[in-house]
Amino acid sequence: MTNMILFGLVVIGLNLVADSSFLFSLMEGDSEATETWGTAKDEGNRVYVPTISITFFVKRCFQEGKNEYIDLMLAVLRQTLNVNMVVCDIGVSMDAGRILHTIGADVEEAFVLAVAGLKNAKGAMTTQKEKYASALKMGLINTLL
Repeated sequence: MTNMILFGLVVIGLNLVADSSFLFSLMEGDSEATETWGTAKDEGNRVYVPTISITFFVKRCFQEGKNEYIDLMLAVLRQTLNVNMVVCDIGVSMDAGRILHTIGADVEEAFVLAVAGLKNAKGAMTTQKEKYASALKMGLINTLL
């Protein structure tokens, strides 16, 4: 049974997917993102990052002139043992296309949700919670962090 209590309490045995907005917020040093990241990488949890989220993260870094975040994020992802990159292959792309059609998601959101389904993830780590409201209502994910 998964024990899932959020923010400042216990999160154990939870699979999560992080999107680019969360990664950028983490690099910015946002306290909520930092606390969520610390909890998510605790023992027993697993964090997945779709490669498309890295693409959107890098794009935003260039747009905002914060290129130094790119190498820093790669180092963070490589050093954290319970974080896995998920390549957006044909299967993930097909699921993302279905999600795009079904709930009218944007491209990155659809891939995050497709990876969540593939990896049996119960939540998404994002700063754009409103974008995931439909997915939450439909049960594609159970929580937003």
